[in-house]
Amino acid sequence: MQCERAAVKGSKYCQIHRKQRIWRRLSLSAMIALIIAALGVVSSITGILSFIGINGNLFNIHPILANSSPVPTPTNPQTDIELVPTNGQRILVEAKDQIVFPGNVVKTGISVTVSFTIINNGANVAYIRSIVIGARGPGISCEDKNSQKWAAPQMSFASPANIILQPGQEYIYKESRAFYIPGNYFFEPVVQGPNGDWGGIVPFSCVDITVQ
Repeated sequence: MQCERAAVKGSKYCQIHRKQRIWRRLSLSAMIALIIAALGVVSSITGILSFIGINGNLFNIHPILANSSPVPTPTNPQTDIELVPTNGQRILVEAKDQIVFPGNVVKTGISVTVSFTIINNGANVAYIRSIVIGARGPGISCEDKNSQKWAAPQMSFASPANIILQPGQEYIYKESRAFYIPGNYFFEPVVQGPNGDWGGIVPFSCVDITVQ
């Protein structure tokens, strides 16, 4: 380099050149420091979000399940699909590993598990686009008219999709969630057929629970 020779080291050009190199080094160091700081902020935010997601129940937050979908009013009963009684019940509701019978009360914030079994009683293969326990409330019951029942607020459960049943084959649905608002709710199994219509399942069983 021209400025390395003793004869020119003290020149004004070389002094400016040295200052420019120093500023470049400082600028590079500052940029690296900013990048490291930004990564630290992102990491902190991610940690906070993860904490909230894992401990959502501390704040009475119930995350919307990724595979849940809105269940409109059932309009097309699936006559080849039927509910199969299990231990004498077509819809089994449990809380804290105890069966919830009609008239029992479930405490707010307690995980409620609902299960039922279906069977393909048809002569052909049955394709179910989606299946779920339809849950609505509070302030509604099985005794209300369908127009009232299915217009009540929806309480989403997980909704398994793309189920294929051979003739005579059974499928067990079992999903859980907690309820945080006191009141009366109803549960009724529904399926979405291959054409996209939602329908009830013969014999259209329904159960109520009370949350307090």
